[in-house]
Amino acid sequence: MKKTCIIYLISVFVLIFLQCTTSVNALSGTYEGKSFVDGQSFSIGEPSFSDIWVDPVHGNDALDGRTAATAYRSIKQAWDSIPTTNPLTQAYRINLQPGNYPPELLPTYWENHHGSFYHPIMIRGVGASNRDVTLQATVSLFDVQYVYFDHLRVQLDGDAFHCEACDHILIHDSIFDGGNQIAQETIKFNQSQHVYIEKIGRA
Repeated sequence: MKKTCIIYLISVFVLIFLQCTTSVNALSGTYEGKSFVDGQSFSIGEPSFSDIWVDPVHGNDALDGRTAATAYRSIKQAWDSIPTTNPLTQAYRINLQPGNYPPELLPTYWENHHGSFYHPIMIRGVGASNRDVTLQATVSLFDVQYVYFDHLRVQLDGDAFHCEACDHILIHDSIFDGGNQIAQETIKFNQSQHVYIEKIGRA
């Protein structure tokens, strides 16, 4: 029997519980008169990204992270390498090579990064499948803007994703698994706005 998928969207308070096998389509929105929606997909435009590479197997945080050959080992190092300029003046894309990312390779809190429509931050898995890149700790964001997650999996026994005071968050083609009914809220947003969710599921 399929589990029930329950979604609550209340003004600027957004609380989302996901314990389901079905996908959730994106919401719609506008920015400076431009539509974010292309059919049922969120359109991020054409940012000119500066790439940051992470490889949990062959990477090294002492390297510069600018190419796949000189990748960081931890997502924390990649996240911390992005300036805290408010707002950002450059778009950044963190490319995650296939593998498992245990808690010590992730930020405890993903916080205080303020992108824009033209200069967002994207975190994406570069594996053939969205199961090839697995984050094994809760993704906890606070006070971030224009942050996108794409083509990856978050899997642990507990809450998978929490976002507080967030603005313009995109989750696309990803899997969130909080264990066998262990998570209280697999995905949770509060005091956030402009949340877009596409093609997600629980594995």
